[in-house]
Amino acid sequence: MVTLCSRKDERHDLSKLLTWRDDRMDLDIPDGVLPPFLIEAYNRIAVGEPIHIDSLCTPERLDRLQKLEEEHYAGIELIWLILGLIHHRCNRRTEALRWYRKIAARTAHPLVYQEMADVSQGLHQYSQVLQYRREALALAPDCLPIRRQCVIDLALTGHVTEAVATMESLLRKETVDPLFHSSYLWYLHLLPDTDQAQLFEAHKAWGVRHAPVQKTTEREGLDLDPDRPLRVGYLSADFRQHSALYLIEAILDGGSGDPCEIVGYGNVAHPDRATARLKGKFGRYRDIFEMSDQEVTGQIRRDDIDILVAFAGHTNGHRLGVLAHRPAPIQVDYGGVCSSGMVQVDYRITDAIMDPPDIADYYVERSIVLPQGCACYRPPDVTPPVGPLPALSKGYVTFGVFNSRLKMNGKIFPLWHQILTQLPDSKLVLKFPGGSDEVLVEELMQEMALAGIDRRRVTVYPLIPFADHMTLYNSIDIALDTYPFNGCITTQEGLWMGVPVVTLSGQRFTSHYGHTMLKRLGLEFFVSTSKEQYVAKAVALARQTESLARIRASLRTRMLNSPMMDYAGYTRQLERAYRQMWRDYCRKKGQLTP
Repeated sequence: MVTLCSRKDERHDLSKLLTWRDDRMDLDIPDGVLPPFLIEAYNRIAVGEPIHIDSLCTPERLDRLQKLEEEHYAGIELIWLILGLIHHRCNRRTEALRWYRKIAARTAHPLVYQEMADVSQGLHQYSQVLQYRREALALAPDCLPIRRQCVIDLALTGHVTEAVATMESLLRKETVDPLFHSSYLWYLHLLPDTDQAQLFEAHKAWGVRHAPVQKTTEREGLDLDPDRPLRVGYLSADFRQHSALYLIEAILDGGSGDPCEIVGYGNVAHPDRATARLKGKFGRYRDIFEMSDQEVTGQIRRDDIDILVAFAGHTNGHRLGVLAHRPAPIQVDYGGVCSSGMVQVDYRITDAIMDPPDIADYYVERSIVLPQGCACYRPPDVTPPVGPLPALSKGYVTFGVFNSRLKMNGKIFPLWHQILTQLPDSKLVLKFPGGSDEVLVEELMQEMALAGIDRRRVTVYPLIPFADHMTLYNSIDIALDTYPFNGCITTQEGLWMGVPVVTLSGQRFTSHYGHTMLKRLGLEFFVSTSKEQYVAKAVALARQTESLARIRASLRTRMLNSPMMDYAGYTRQLERAYRQMWRDYCRKKGQLTP
């Protein structure tokens, strides 16, 4: 965030005007330095008002700015900075990067490199992100936010083991903010040799450090009628165009009226059309992005929320700090890949496959097992039709992996090599954020080559428009799941497009996603419990093109008739769970006899 304010007679030097304060970039602008249209445009986007960037940057105005540059105008770098910020906020990242680079060519400022790194991340040029962040760190070696972000960037380029080790070092030496510590927990899940017990201990350590019980205060004066209408609050940073949108919208669309009201608490940095659509599906909606944990806690208490549900655990933008204050008498984790680690969280939503007996005890929360499973999918309103099996026309089988690069590792590459070796004509298609980054792709090809995979048989796609992404499934015969962090939304999307997935189920929560979805579809044949099975099933399936074609043609209908897409049934079981939580709470408080 950048704060614009006005001061008279300040110097034009960016090093004096652009400063870091906590997690904010403060920018002080002397009066009369910026053209009025830039000030007006920035003030509008700062409060979320839309602007038309092309009508802002007209040829006449850009010509005038060019003349100011030629005249060596003292405030030109400030003008470029504001232009970069405006373009960035309007998702015109390439243009934003152009303005920032003009500044960097003249002035080495750490926060300009920070902005360049953030823009490059939006462009999924992760190796460039790391380069810019390291430039920023070299200029400001004592800036903890830059140092921590540099470590996260290292993980995004695929160097997860090195990043996690560095994070652990920082966690031992520094006072670390909760979100950085949560990032460490997330990347810890991507290390293939981390077991569920280690993950549990790491999450409990987060709870002790950032959510001590001293923060907790119980609400008083509750109406403890076990059968009264309930208010449920949903707290998330993902009320936007995001993979979690499928689940959230399915729940909101499937509601039956018990509880009586659903309130949304959106920690959304950049609201979009999906945000606007979701707002209309809540009984009430609160934008909490600029609010402190204490302010959000007060709002939830004023809203008389009985059950507060936090989506997605320790993912980016979480507000678990709110739950530390226990603003609601009952608090629930939904979608976290491990325990929240917080004693203030009472329950977690799961199913019997996601949490088999051997890992069910690795939670501080009580697990609520949904009978129909905890996977629900609401497809986009418009998706391409399922195409014919590609192998029938190509004469060979194409495997696909559309999961994050970070889920691909040295444990799974040898299995892919074995599959490709047994099917000499087969191909492998990868698609992931960063697929357009030549440095990142080259490093991946080298790592896969160490496992014996011939790069000539591999095609890599970057992120592409959603319609093209879904259409790309029509070029895939079989999806290969990642391990030990299975795909989730990519698996659901593939199944919707008629592409079966061969998954490997293991000992961790994240290695059961594929299993629980295939179980709901009656396709447990595609679930493997050993590496040997994973290879054998993928090869056997690839050799049965007629069966593959029949499966492909029937998968969408199978999904439509499955519990995975029964929104009303899914939400009813969730509502029954909420009601039982409340009745148990009333019983605990002595208001309900057994």
